[in-house]
Amino acid sequence: MRMTRSTVLEVLREDYVRTAWAKGLAGKIVVYKHALKNALIPVVTIVGGQLGVLLAGTVVVETDLRAAGHGAAHRRGHPVPRLSGGADQRHAGGRDPRHAQPARGS
Repeated sequence: MRMTRSTVLEVLREDYVRTAWAKGLAGKIVVYKHALKNALIPVVTIVGGQLGVLLAGTVVVETDLRAAGHGAAHRRGHPVPRLSGGADQRHAGGRDPRHAQPARGS
């Protein structure tokens, strides 16, 4: 949050932003289309790096400590909360049809 604010304030002092205001563009348009778009570049870079570290840390914890994560709970049939829709939604009830037991008597 602090980084976003400081980069926005820094970008608002740039020449192209002052030019946009001088052309008579509305304040919201100047801030969102010119300033915020360019101020978010370093923020997205930092957040992307932190997400990579977070994911790598999760892999280390689950493999080295043999801690059961979401994957193990899902395989055992425990309900796992869905945070986003994705490939898992094509399987009804959370069961993967590729791992279904063959029908008896066939």
